[in-house]
Amino acid sequence: MTSNLDDLTAIRLRFQEIWGAAYPDVHYVFDNEPPVEEPDGPWVRLSVQPGVQRRRPGVAITTYEQLGRAYLQVFIPDNEGDHDGWAMAEAVGDGFRDWRSEDWTLWVQAPTYSTAQQEGEPFMILVSMPYRSEHRP
Repeated sequence: MTSNLDDLTAIRLRFQEIWGAAYPDVHYVFDNEPPVEEPDGPWVRLSVQPGVQRRRPGVAITTYEQLGRAYLQVFIPDNEGDHDGWAMAEAVGDGFRDWRSEDWTLWVQAPTYSTAQQEGEPFMILVSMPYRSEHRP
């Protein structure tokens, strides 16, 4: 049996594996955790958002395909440039590209990247990573 919680847990564990090896001193948060207060450098937020779930036809055992996205937001303080942020974004994107869970029920596809900045807010690089998983009741 697999669920959205199983997907979320597997994605978070993979992120911690990638992040801990590359950036152990850079703070990260998950959904519904408080943001980093007055950061003295870059920090990141990982969000996992399940989307559409549909039944897979022609499969003997009732099976559903779950689509979703994992988002990594890399926040960089003003006037620090974007080099380190892009290095972080690509390290995570590369670590998830075509990654599969140990049981092969979860597959993360190639990431897309974008940037955003609003007045008074830190510069942000967004890594969007679509995933598919197989759920059985």
